[in-house]
Amino acid sequence: MHLLRSIALFLAFIGLITPPASAKDNWPSRPVRIIVNFAPGGSTDNAARPFADRLSRALGQQFVVENKPGASGTIGVEAGVRSAPDGYTFFVVGSPVLTIVPQARKLPWDPFRDMVPIAHFGDYLLPIAVHSSVPVNSIQELAV
Repeated sequence: MHLLRSIALFLAFIGLITPPASAKDNWPSRPVRIIVNFAPGGSTDNAARPFADRLSRALGQQFVVENKPGASGTIGVEAGVRSAPDGYTFFVVGSPVLTIVPQARKLPWDPFRDMVPIAHFGDYLLPIAVHSSVPVNSIQELAV
């Protein structure tokens, strides 16, 4: 009985993750939305737009960036989580929104349960700067 249940679950899993051949061949057959959870002109938006443009050119279908800023990025994430699971809405999100924000407050979504990462397409640096009158040249000197 256990073996039959395992086989049934495996077949159901394969059926869920393998779209029919016709669906694969036709995707995307309409514009695809890419939700960015920060305002236009920010680092997340500036990373997503060239990515969307390249996808549009490569796949012959429009990939449209839609900015949904607010609440430390959680409004955009929630819009992505609530979208139809049809492959026509993606959302770009920085790791702090998925790692730090859920620790700070209760959210209506869970990053482990409600979303699946599909690509990593950028990194960014957060430099530390001080006023030029501060007599330091390194993080070690600043820490002293």
